[in-house]
Amino acid sequence: MEFRLAEEADVLEILTIFTQTKAFFKEQKINQWQGDYPGIPEIRQDIHLNQCYVAVEKELILGVIVLSLTPEKSYDSLIGGAWNSENPYTVIHRLAINSNYQGRGTSLKLLAYIEEVTLHHGRHVIRTDTHESNDGMRYILTKTGYRNTGRLFLEDGSPRIGYDKLLDESIAEEVAE
Repeated sequence: MEFRLAEEADVLEILTIFTQTKAFFKEQKINQWQGDYPGIPEIRQDIHLNQCYVAVEKELILGVIVLSLTPEKSYDSLIGGAWNSENPYTVIHRLAINSNYQGRGTSLKLLAYIEEVTLHHGRHVIRTDTHESNDGMRYILTKTGYRNTGRLFLEDGSPRIGYDKLLDESIAEEVAE
């Protein structure tokens, strides 16, 4: 498995993965990613900003993750908890795995890769959020060392649970080996 920045030629394949994930969320009654979001405009914007990464095997995209260097405004008001660091951070906005390749550890590998990218940018903190009903993502985040930091509300008013992870260079070196 290799990791790289997504390219314009990947848009439809990434959209297919997001569509699969939306269908799964709907089936599981998870009120996240319903409607048109995320769609082609978000994918193209993420690619343009060089913040969309893909896991690829034999030219097939197995998974996608978006990592932003821009602070998330919604993270300014955490309820019932606190972030573990106020240092500059990266933000995971979207993580999705091709439904035909789930159960192969792709999400864990993408999260490990994103740690390396975060450190490459001179940051040692990653933040993210997910819907409280998204048990799969909550499990993966906890398994990979993210800590539940409290509740927050996105700009559209949607409730989410915040998570963060503090990195140091020795952790990233171990993951890379």
